[in-house]
Amino acid sequence: MNRSILFTAATGIALGSVASAQAANDDCTTAIAASLGATAFDTTLAIDEGIIPFNCAANGGPDIWYSYTAASTNDIAIDLCGSSYDTALTLYSGTCAAPIEIVCNDDFCGLQSGATIGGVSVGDQFLIRVAGYNGGTGFGTLNIAEVTPPPGTSNDTCATAVTLTAGTAVAYDTTLAIDEGLIPFSCAGATAPDIWYSYTAANGNSLTFETCGSSYDTAIEVYDGSCNALNLLECNDDSCGLQSSITVATPVSGSTYYMRVGGWNGSTGFGTVLVTEGQPPAPPSPVTIVDNLPGTWIDISTTGTPLSLSDDGEADIPTTIGNTVLAAGIARVGSNGAVRFDGSALDLGFGNQPIPSVAAFNSERTLMPFWDDVDTDGGLEGEIYYQETGGVLVIQWEAVEFFPGGTGGIDTATFQIQVPSGTGPIVAQYLYESVDSFRADGGASATIGFQSGDVGGYDDNEWSFDLPGAVMNGTVLTVLASPGQIGTNYCTANVNSTGAEASMAASGSTVLASNDLVLEAGGLPNNSFGFFLASQTQGFVANPGGSQGNLCLGGAIGRYVGPGQIQNAGTTGMIAIAIDNTQVPQPTGFVAISSGDSWNFQAWYRDAVSGSATSNFTDGLEITF
Repeated sequence: MNRSILFTAATGIALGSVASAQAANDDCTTAIAASLGATAFDTTLAIDEGIIPFNCAANGGPDIWYSYTAASTNDIAIDLCGSSYDTALTLYSGTCAAPIEIVCNDDFCGLQSGATIGGVSVGDQFLIRVAGYNGGTGFGTLNIAEVTPPPGTSNDTCATAVTLTAGTAVAYDTTLAIDEGLIPFSCAGATAPDIWYSYTAANGNSLTFETCGSSYDTAIEVYDGSCNALNLLECNDDSCGLQSSITVATPVSGSTYYMRVGGWNGSTGFGTVLVTEGQPPAPPSPVTIVDNLPGTWIDISTTGTPLSLSDDGEADIPTTIGNTVLAAGIARVGSNGAVRFDGSALDLGFGNQPIPSVAAFNSERTLMPFWDDVDTDGGLEGEIYYQETGGVLVIQWEAVEFFPGGTGGIDTATFQIQVPSGTGPIVAQYLYESVDSFRADGGASATIGFQSGDVGGYDDNEWSFDLPGAVMNGTVLTVLASPGQIGTNYCTANVNSTGAEASMAASGSTVLASNDLVLEAGGLPNNSFGFFLASQTQGFVANPGGSQGNLCLGGAIGRYVGPGQIQNAGTTGMIAIAIDNTQVPQPTGFVAISSGDSWNFQAWYRDAVSGSATSNFTDGLEITF
């Protein structure tokens, strides 16, 4: 059968003469044309030009050269068997000016060398370089034979690799495969009869190639690149018992990967190959920051523990408070208006940065109510207090000044963090009592937000960076996180004046006893007003009452329009409401949700078309409790 060369490496170095040779064929350019059969040789008079080191045989040594021109398409078997010393052999295609190494071999028959070239065409010329292990010289015999290739298998070479389908096992048999000897298995003791498979990655999900469950001691290798320029990614012998498995963690979509299947130390047998695609990593759970949920200032300036931090100082405080995002244990409070959890890095730093700030916060979850160059000067220019009260950790920056201080308590800021315990959607709340001084200016030089640090798969969220008026006296920011999707979105929303559709989401839980579900509507036009609707019946009415949207509810529809429930989307284009499971509005009054009930929610909001006021709707969200 037609054989292909499995491994080539261009040397990029011409093999011209550099010195007068003592042997007639001491240079590539003076190579002697060899014929079939045996040719005696002597390397004791040869010299080592030192131009191209041997890739095997401890760099070879004094060498002589032969050439051979193929007279048929049979494989060419070349060896130095029977020679008197420890030989080395390298075979090349190409020319002396541009040789391409096919194979280098040290020990093939005892301490002598040999290799077989497949995929030959009539007239192909090959260069034969004869040397010795580690500089050895001696007398020997060059044997050349053209041999009929063994039957092999249809996928006996990389060029004839069988294409695999993800998730479909393929039976194989290597007892008929041949061992070209061109690429030794790097993890399996020796070369072995091998067969080849290929798979083209459909996406960036991980790929696992395996022979698990096969009948013999397997070995596999996985390559990328091409058959003419293979790049070994990994070799594996024993991963699942005596069988093999390799995972490519981050394949490149559209790239082809080659699987070479052989056996430990030359073993052959029957087996099964399989390639599987892993699941994509779960997207980060959403973290949002809203300014339309209620919060109550808890003043601890007379009851809390003072920290009296120096400029750019920090202190670890013990806490028993924890929730689904922030763990109980230790919180590191920094003078510069930030608190870190899940870590022990040093100074929080005075130079605020946009979120995410890896340089400042490494991989720790960080609450940033007002990250700025705050300096309490050991408690002389304001103070930082902490206290646990009513299941909430409160950390309060009270009348803190800004570096370099010395303003006599005029240019200050007062704000606090509240971290609740439990499994609800609220991670923390930031409350601002006084942030309107000249230096504070509502966050003109501050970073306000949340950084997850990539711990546990939550999003980062930046409320503002160096934005004057980002917060005001009385502002309450709520950091919300959801461990996963709640409910099922249904019904199609129409595009609004932002050019996109508004959508519903929920965070918290559907456990009635927890009573911590938060409805969220995102993608609204900035500063538009809106409220939520609820019904146990789904429906569809296009453009009700001249609206630009679709009503996705039917039957009895209740509206959340009580005090504080009609909300402004602000600059985030989002409204949210914490619902009470025992007080769902309906046309006849409030009702309680029962276990097993399915409720449907939607948001109505103000919109505009060509400058004219109108209304619109989000999609619908069905939630089963």
